[in-house]
This record gives sequence, structure tokens and C-alpha cells, in this order.
Amino acid sequence: MLEKKINDLKNYIKDLKKVSIGFSGGKDSLFLILISIRAIGNNNVLPVFIDLEYIDDDIRKRVDYFYKKYELNLIKSDIDINNNFDILNNTEMRCYWCKRLIYEKIRKISFKYSIKNICDGSNYSDMSKHRPGLKALKELNIIKPLAKFKIIDNEIYDYLKNIENIDEKHLTSTTCNLVKLPHNTPWKQYEKF
Repeated sequence: MLEKKINDLKNYIKDLKKVSIGFSGGKDSLFLILISIRAIGNNNVLPVFIDLEYIDDDIRKRVDYFYKKYELNLIKSDIDINNNFDILNNTEMRCYWCKRLIYEKIRKISFKYSIKNICDGSNYSDMSKHRPGLKALKELNIIKPLAKFKIIDNEIYDYLKNIENIDEKHLTSTTCNLVKLPHNTPWKQYEKF
């Protein structure tokens, strides 16, 4: 069943011709990047990693590891979140605003490379969870190919582990550190998460 989903996904990506993909360093966006490269070639896939001051160094290391391992055409950038009340104070809208700012930046980068198809690695399993960032993706017309083809968490994990032979230590999700804090808690008061 996953084989058919992957073939359908590849055909969909081929129709897009060129894509940029928000790369969080997690397994879902990595899976989408690898399948896209196999569908349209490395030169037509632009992974973009947006560094945030509240993410773990482990995520940065994982991004660098996959960049080297797969010779990705990776772009690294960052965003200034210091003027966003919702992010700074970890309000219930924090996830929405963070995702929106990330993908607005990815859109600017993508346009510099003449790429109009911007993808996110949200999978079908994510669609049933409370994810305010999904609203931002919809508003910005960001494509969610994994969700579209109903590819779920365990299928992605199994593929990366068994087909790509990626060590389990690299197959974690990239859960935001701010979800570990109660809402309406200014996160800069915490030294470590």
C-alpha cells in the first residue's frame, strides 16, 4: 500500500516540476525531500531550514547530517521573532504565528530561485491533531503532499529505517520546545528546555 502512495506522490511531485520544502530536520520533511529528489532530481528540490533560537542543537546537527549524507541543496536561514508577542509569550496562537513567519520566509527564498511550489512535511496523522500552524499553511497556500496522499507516521518511519537504512537516532520528530511550556509563559525566562 505504501508503494502505491509513494508512486502517486512521485507523480504529483513530477507535475510540480520544481519544489521548495520546509526542512525541520525531522523524519517527515526528510521523507518528502528524498521522495521529491527521486521524482524530479536534486537540482529541482530546494530544502529550506529556518533556524529558531528556541530549537535544540540536536536538530541543527541532524539537519547538517542529512545535508551531507544526501548532498542536499540546502538553504539555511532564520527569522526574527523578537517582535511577535504571541511567540515571545507562548500564547495559544504561538504555533500559528511561528509557522506563518517560517513559511513567509521560505516563500521569499523560494521566489529568489523561481520556485512557486512550496511544500510542508505535515503527514496525514498530523491532520487529526490540534495544530494551529496548519491554518497558517492553508492561508499561505503551502502544499502538504504527505497529507494529500494519506501517508502516516509509521509508514514514514518504516520507509526511512528499512529502505533508506537511516539509524533510529535520526528518526525522531522535531517537536517544538515551546509545547513543553504552559501557554502564556514567556519562554525566554527558561534557560533550557
